[in-house]
Amino acid sequence: MAWTLLALSCEFQVKLLVTGANGSLGRRFVDELGGEHEITTVVRSEDAARRLQGLPVKCVVLDLDDHDALVEVASECELVVNFIGIIRASADNSYYQAHEMTAQAIVRAAEAVAMKGMISLSITGADSESSNSCLRSRSEADQIFLQSSVPATLIRLPMVLGERDAASQALLKKAVSAIHFSFRAGSLEQPIYAGDVITALDRLLNQPIQPRVLDLGGPECLPRHQLIRLAGSYLEVKPIIQTLPLFLGLLAAGLLQHLMSSPPVTRTMLELLDQDDVIDNSDALHYLNIELTPLADMLAYLAEDFRQLQY
Repeated sequence: MAWTLLALSCEFQVKLLVTGANGSLGRRFVDELGGEHEITTVVRSEDAARRLQGLPVKCVVLDLDDHDALVEVASECELVVNFIGIIRASADNSYYQAHEMTAQAIVRAAEAVAMKGMISLSITGADSESSNSCLRSRSEADQIFLQSSVPATLIRLPMVLGERDAASQALLKKAVSAIHFSFRAGSLEQPIYAGDVITALDRLLNQPIQPRVLDLGGPECLPRHQLIRLAGSYLEVKPIIQTLPLFLGLLAAGLLQHLMSSPPVTRTMLELLDQDDVIDNSDALHYLNIELTPLADMLAYLAEDFRQLQY
């Protein structure tokens, strides 16, 4: 009986090639699913590889532009899961490089070894007609995946909140501020828990990959100022939110871009963060057969983790 159970368990193990595993969501994916699947990840530097030490993953350092090296790694894998994406471009890493060039490299390698499928994370609002250069770039990358001969499923996500990731830390720092100034604080957010994204990916890995786009957001949509105040309530803080007109932020960001080669914030980032996230989850939830973590539970998890970091 024990042998039979082991054989059944091994039958469902998938050999995965993961790109972008050194990011917070990629690391969580490897940490939670590395024991169930055989994961190989490719990173661009030894420093990135060191950030994955201790996780159940085989790490290979290479440049995605090195087609032959990427094909050699891909030849040992069945599926690829791509976490690479940016919201802030720089002189060294443009949206085109991070999105379209990455997609082209992955697709070429996947087609060369006849992979069974690809999964790539994208962003809510990705649209080839968007005035926002990040959203246009993401849409172009999405199309590169979808037009491949290897089937690809894309998951478009809004703000993802997980323990100790950058978005969560930023939100909670706003929540504990006595006064927080926010550009257009009434813009709508629909944050999703990082654990739910990992569950969604796990469900996809256990079925044949189909060419489709899944829009997946959190269970509740609310204005940003309400989200900040709600997060503060779990830390027993009542922040005062002062909203500022967006054009002031755009002017400041434009000035920073003029003065700095790699500014901390850009006009494109502000435009991206300003968009209203209103996501219909019905198709994705039905297809994936998952339940979303309630916003209250999500914020409680993050607040408790935030407290632990303070001690």
